[in-house]
Amino acid sequence: MERWPKELRQRMRVVLHTLPITDLHRNQGMAQPELRHYDALALAMKVLDLIVESMGMEQEVDRRAVVRALGPLLSAMDMAHGLIPEEGRHLAMAERLLDNLRNDGNHRHPFQIEYTDFDEAGVAVQRLVEFRLIEDRHHPIEGIVLRLSNEAINLFLGAFELDIEDAQAAAEAVVRSQLDRGKFHEAVQSARGALLQTLRMQEKIDGILKQTRRDVTRVDWREATPRLLDEAVEHVLRRVGVEQGILETAQERLKVLPTDHDQATPLRHIIEIIQRCRLRHMELQDQLMRARSVFLDEQERQAFSVLSARALPELGREVLEPLLAMPARTAEQIVIDVSPAFSGPGAPALLSLRGLIGWQLQPRREIVRGEILTDAPDLVTYGEDEARFSKEEHAEVDAMLDGLSEPVLLSELLAQAASRSGTSALPALVALRVLQDFAPDEELSTPGKALRIDPIGAWFDAAGFCGDELSLCPPASPSTPTEGSRP
Repeated sequence: MERWPKELRQRMRVVLHTLPITDLHRNQGMAQPELRHYDALALAMKVLDLIVESMGMEQEVDRRAVVRALGPLLSAMDMAHGLIPEEGRHLAMAERLLDNLRNDGNHRHPFQIEYTDFDEAGVAVQRLVEFRLIEDRHHPIEGIVLRLSNEAINLFLGAFELDIEDAQAAAEAVVRSQLDRGKFHEAVQSARGALLQTLRMQEKIDGILKQTRRDVTRVDWREATPRLLDEAVEHVLRRVGVEQGILETAQERLKVLPTDHDQATPLRHIIEIIQRCRLRHMELQDQLMRARSVFLDEQERQAFSVLSARALPELGREVLEPLLAMPARTAEQIVIDVSPAFSGPGAPALLSLRGLIGWQLQPRREIVRGEILTDAPDLVTYGEDEARFSKEEHAEVDAMLDGLSEPVLLSELLAQAASRSGTSALPALVALRVLQDFAPDEELSTPGKALRIDPIGAWFDAAGFCGDELSLCPPASPSTPTEGSRP
């Protein structure tokens, strides 16, 4: 007789996976005094059931949803011990429960439990099993949500010794049997288990494709992965047929029942869950059909890329978690040291002859000829913009320019305008009017009204303006002052 059968090792590992939950129940007496009357095991089962029920849905469970769902149970436990329910105490218990299930006390690392095994010669060997129960996942809609690990799903469904594919087939066979025997409420739970096994299979294929996109050499695409994909395709085809049979059986049972029958509601739940299973299997089939294309595309892309001689680390568990567990000063120094290696060199912006030739030789872009319909804009009249210069300032500048009877330098005219107003507005308006007369608009200017403006080859700086000195002459004035002269 074999001294230590393999079945014993497998069953012992199953028992080890339950220790974190049983320890939570056993250590409840060591919790804070106001939390000791709560049953941690019952609350843990509710958390697992809540997460299982929402996995794969658009709205999955996060920390706040767990607190809300545990509220009625915590209130019932309070009243059973003669206590008044308090929201703060409920929140503290829910957080303690989640912290233990996620192993927050050990920085959310996997649970590690040592156990004694015996080899073929009967020698005692110390081994280590690592696993998780609840972990955080990113959801594209809900953000950070809670998910059960594969070990926790198997514990909850009582199928820890089955492979993923076998568990899926067993769950659907149970659903069919329960429908035939009229146990509709039990069939709802079994159908939910079948949906979870479908999600597990989809995550398994997702993991293979993600690893292929990261490093194609770390996935066995010669034998193991093609065989797995072929088996998965056959499994999906079989499951779709089985699910169709379950769906038809449930719909036939629902037709013969009255609308208000107590068994009509679980039958509707079964139909809804099986339909979700079929949808998931269709998505998985589409993913399987594109899997080999992913391998070929990544093989072509990574063929000429530089690959590391050693296996790349798992960023979350092997890089981020140890970094977060370090003191702040140590982690900061490590980040500063490795940041230049991550950013890479920056090439200067130089002309690339190869890129230019490639751009010139690219196919000509097709020009679509035809009429383009344009809608006439709906013009709306608004009030006039506020003018920069007032009417009084315009009148004063007009009087200064019209009062010129002999040539004058621009600098002197600006200084005169500044002395009149005491602000920069009047000199600015004078400068603009001079520029307008220097380069008049033929459509807007009045013949015989513009000043004659001539440069005299000097530099001026007056009233906040500077530049080439100009001589301003009235239209009828024949003379032009020279540099340094006074009119």
